[in-house]
Amino acid sequence: MSDNQRVTSRSFAKRDRPRARISRAFSLSRLRRFLWLPIVAGAALYLHMNGTPHVLFQYQHLGDKRFKTSCTYVGLSIQTTSARNGKCPIVTFLHDSN
Repeated sequence: MSDNQRVTSRSFAKRDRPRARISRAFSLSRLRRFLWLPIVAGAALYLHMNGTPHVLFQYQHLGDKRFKTSCTYVGLSIQTTSARNGKCPIVTFLHDSN
């Protein structure tokens, strides 16, 4: 062996001191499973505050068909409301009347 050659060695033995590890409870891979939770909670809060979507089923009018007097909507429940400014939107959010 000449003086210019470097000698390297590798050890495949286990480390003597333990590595610092993140607790499995706080591991990102485990937290990723719950990413859907804020989305569902946000949708539930929105529906609670604004009501559920209802679709126009029928309307009533007096005389002119363009000026409606009441609107009946179908959703989780069937509800009849008075028309706003003589118009019935096709889709609206209504609270359950119970």
